[in-house]
Amino acid sequence: MVDDVVCAVGAHTLGAARARGRGDLAAGRLLGAAVARYVLAIGPLATVPLDDIAAALSPSIRIQLDRPH
Repeated sequence: MVDDVVCAVGAHTLGAARARGRGDLAAGRLLGAAVARYVLAIGPLATVPLDDIAAALSPSIRIQLDRPH
């Protein structure tokens, strides 16, 4: 479900080829952070404010979504 939402938004917003693959990678990055924080409770990820996590992840996710290939 998360994958479908990210891909739909990416395809609509970016209108670029391979949006689904890039959306999949971005969704995987977000899912990995969520699992590390909430399921595995890994170190600082479990306690740092969500805004800090978003600030740390958003540049790499933005690059992934904006790439034309």
